[in-house]
Amino acid sequence: QKTAYEIMPSLVGSEMCIRHRMDEPLADASLMPTYLLSRFTRQEVKVALGGDGGDELFAGYPTYQAMRLATYYLRLPRWMRALTEALIERLPVSFDNLSLDFRAKKFIQGLGYPPVRRHYVWLGTFTPEEKIDLFTPQVRDALEGMDEMALLEEMLQGKRFSSLLGKLLYLDLKLYLQEGILAKVDRASMAHGLEVRVPFLDHQFVSLVAGMPEGLKLKGLTTKYIWKKALRGRIPQEILRRGKKGFGIPIAKWFAGELKELMLEVFSEEALRRQGIFQPPTVRRLIEEHLARRKDNRKKLWNLFIFQLWWRNFGGGW
Repeated sequence: QKTAYEIMPSLVGSEMCIRHRMDEPLADASLMPTYLLSRFTRQEVKVALGGDGGDELFAGYPTYQAMRLATYYLRLPRWMRALTEALIERLPVSFDNLSLDFRAKKFIQGLGYPPVRRHYVWLGTFTPEEKIDLFTPQVRDALEGMDEMALLEEMLQGKRFSSLLGKLLYLDLKLYLQEGILAKVDRASMAHGLEVRVPFLDHQFVSLVAGMPEGLKLKGLTTKYIWKKALRGRIPQEILRRGKKGFGIPIAKWFAGELKELMLEVFSEEALRRQGIFQPPTVRRLIEEHLARRKDNRKKLWNLFIFQLWWRNFGGGW
């Protein structure tokens, strides 16, 4: 039997999984394993429980740790930061999932932004400056004066928070969880007739946890602190101690292997010029850097790749 990793590359471009099941270009790569896991689970049950919401309620994401590290890092002397950043830039590119060089370079990239925006630069893909080179002049003209990150400040207006972490948890509940993760799980599971329920998002539980001090959620660099304390003695200690592991797939390696030909097809210069959204030279540079292993552009290429597949089916094709 084929393994899930052998099956997933063929599903990426298939009519069933990406283009017809999703009515929007959602580029969360964990859609693939979620889709396959849902298919497997549906063979036994019709309803399953999911753990979504736990990271947003109890500060479980590495970006929260990074925000805390940033406060210490920015206090270092300028020469020390310059030396650190020069060393990070020289780290060899790895295609492993969430490799050291990927995380370190992403960390440095976000430091020039105000704290709330910094969080979403880390969580996101293209920075506002990178989008200037990505979009064609026509698209840039249409977007002139728009600031997509202004939404973050708007959502926080009129609300009181005791800490920066409280702001980030609120925004991630309203944006990342609500608009991304829950949509992904719902589409991937219901594609197989599986209903996934989320106990963490019971409204009474959410109200209880939202009222807890943020220091009980992220204590030092320990994520989900109070939740882990509550579960001590109820589940094996090795589970409580183990690090967070995302539901990732080896996109970087696939783009250099099994998905290379499909990637080059959807990013052909002729197709991009007819479409008129993305600058062909910018996309070509991202591809060349990735294939030559000068940079790990998996996330940028994946977002564009999923958008192109969606556009070909719902946006009028090319």
